[in-house]
Amino acid sequence: MLEIEQIDWSELQHAYGRAGDVPAMLEAMYAGGQSRELWTDAWSCLCHQGDVYTASLAALPFIVDAGIEVLRTDKVFAYHYLALPVEVEKARGKFPHLKVDSAYSQGLVRINELIQLCEQGNLDATTSQVLREAKGLLRGLGLLQVQQRGAGEGELF
Repeated sequence: MLEIEQIDWSELQHAYGRAGDVPAMLEAMYAGGQSRELWTDAWSCLCHQGDVYTASLAALPFIVDAGIEVLRTDKVFAYHYLALPVEVEKARGKFPHLKVDSAYSQGLVRINELIQLCEQGNLDATTSQVLREAKGLLRGLGLLQVQQRGAGEGELF
């Protein structure tokens, strides 16, 4: 996977212009950031009123990866790690001029891993709803993976 520093964020756009501030947001997410300010800024910049931008697409795989890392290291999980990528992908269809690269596509596939990790914990009502939306999105994209359970039994995510 790309490193955050490998992307020239100043060349990308979010809702308020150049996306040079996105790496700091992503680093805070990797650190398990829970602040209202962090997530308000992330939503406002990357999925503002249902609009997405070049920075939104570049950030998606990092947000998914940060959510996976947070869940694996027993940090407190915020449903935003799952909700923001889902909403970015849902909104992306309105903006066909935004091109998807392999990192973005791989980020979508990795939402399956995030779903699996979420399902291992106790979920509040909001996270449960976001989880259902994520499964529906991946199912619609043909990316929903089957988790094997016991002797040959599988369960769709």
